[in-house]
Amino acid sequence: MISDEEETSCTTCDPIENSMNESSAADGSCSCCSGDISQPTDPSLLQKTEKVYGSGSCIKKRRFLAKWFEDYKWLHLCSKSLKVYCYYCRAALRSQVSVMSTKADPAFSTTGFSNWKKGTSSFKQHESSLAHRDALSAHIMSSVTPINELLKD
Repeated sequence: MISDEEETSCTTCDPIENSMNESSAADGSCSCCSGDISQPTDPSLLQKTEKVYGSGSCIKKRRFLAKWFEDYKWLHLCSKSLKVYCYYCRAALRSQVSVMSTKADPAFSTTGFSNWKKGTSSFKQHESSLAHRDALSAHIMSSVTPINELLKD
C-alpha cells in the first residue's frame, strides 16, 4: 500500500535525497516568518515542497500535503525554507511566555520539519507533547481578557 506521503513506491533502493532549499528561517528572517506566522495562503508552496528520492526506475516523490493544514491547524509552512513549524511553539519561544518552549522539538520550533514520509506520525507526536500543549495554553491565556479589565466601568 502506498502511503499518503508517497506518489510512487520502491523497496529495493536506498533513498538519496536530492538537494533543495535547506536554508533555515528559524531566525524569522523571511517575510512569512517575521511577524504573523499564521498559515500561508499561497497553495503554490505545496508543490515546491516536493522531494525526489532514488534513481532510475526506483523514484519516490514526497511533499507536504494540503490535508495536513486541516488536520493540524497549528502548522505553518515557511515560504523560504519550505519547512513546517508549529505556530504555537514558535510564538511561545519568541515571546518567552512558556517555560516549556525551550524544551519544544527543534523541528517544530526552530529548525523546521520536512521529513514528509513521517509527517502524520511526527505531527501527532508533536501535538501530544508537553511543550506543545503548554505553548497552546500560553497562547490561549494571552488572548483572554483579565477579570479586572472586564470589571472596569
